[in-house]
Amino acid sequence: MQIEELTAGIASVSSEVAKFDGIAAGLAALEKAHPKDIACDVTTTAGMKQAIAGRAAWRDPRIAVEKARKAAKAPVLELGRAIDTFAKELETKLLAGESHYDEQIKAEEARKEALRIEAAKRVLRLQDGIAAIKAFAAPFAALSSERIAAAIEQQDSMPPTDYAEFQAEAEAAHAASMAQLHAFHAAAVEREEEAARIKAEQEAEAARLKAEREELARLRAEQEKRDAEARAAQAEADRLERDRMAAERAKLEEEQRAARAEQKRLDDEAAAARRSADEAAAAERAEADRMAREARAAEQAKLDAIAAEQRRAQEAEAAARRAAEEQERARRVAAIEAQEAAQLRLHNASQQLLDALILAVPFVTDAATLAQCNEAIDAATERETLAA
Repeated sequence: MQIEELTAGIASVSSEVAKFDGIAAGLAALEKAHPKDIACDVTTTAGMKQAIAGRAAWRDPRIAVEKARKAAKAPVLELGRAIDTFAKELETKLLAGESHYDEQIKAEEARKEALRIEAAKRVLRLQDGIAAIKAFAAPFAALSSERIAAAIEQQDSMPPTDYAEFQAEAEAAHAASMAQLHAFHAAAVEREEEAARIKAEQEAEAARLKAEREELARLRAEQEKRDAEARAAQAEADRLERDRMAAERAKLEEEQRAARAEQKRLDDEAAAARRSADEAAAAERAEADRMAREARAAEQAKLDAIAAEQRRAQEAEAAARRAAEEQERARRVAAIEAQEAAQLRLHNASQQLLDALILAVPFVTDAATLAQCNEAIDAATERETLAA
């Protein structure tokens, strides 16, 4: 890569990017000469000329910005491709030497790792065996003495061997397991003896309860016989009492029917008099209610008309105010978006130039050119800092 080509490319990028500054500086004058919120009467010749002139005034700098962007970006892209190619060649050569030693190192590391894993597996197998010895007794805790005795014989016939550095621990685990099994066996024997004693006591208690139940059944039968005789005598006495009370109720009911008939006659006469008075009062209330409703309806209609007129005036005023505010807000938003878009394009172009200069510096050997590159990087960095 020639330094002259790099310098020429940088100068070309600077020249094109400088055009952005000129166009951005002229935006205020352009907005003043051709406002974006003006409405041209394109139905007339003068209005159409005004619209065409405004479009050209805004379009020409836009096209110039696009041309400058492409012209500024082309050397940067070419520089990036050249740097990538040169760096890839160096990496390929360096990687060949690195791989020669890396393969030897990794082979030795793999051998040591395999030995470490095998040693760890051996220790794990021994520890698992010891854990199995320790856990052997637990499942027999609640079993019968006969099953536990068989487990003691089995465990005693398998003393731990070949446990290397863990032999002492394995023997201790075996002894602890045997002691636990013997404790379980003694507890099981005690449990079984206690169960046999309880069973004998329960059988004796069951025989005693059976004799008591038989005696209780005999006594209950005798009591039921006496109760049946007493119930029969009480039933006859109750029948005689019911007959007497029925005769008295019939006499009382006849007297009550006569009294109710007389009371009904009196009530009917009083009800007829109340209905006549109520009907006259209801007619008077209905007429008064009708006149009051008509008066309220007329007053409400008048109030509704006044309120409707006030609402129409308020809504018209609010609609006009909203339309004016919306038009002004749209104009301000459009102006801000145009300004931000121009600033963003300028910022992106400057950043690409700065990145290209930073990538090129390591390959510059001429001191004067290197100094120019560093000055350009410092100036661009300072502008970025001030802009931020």
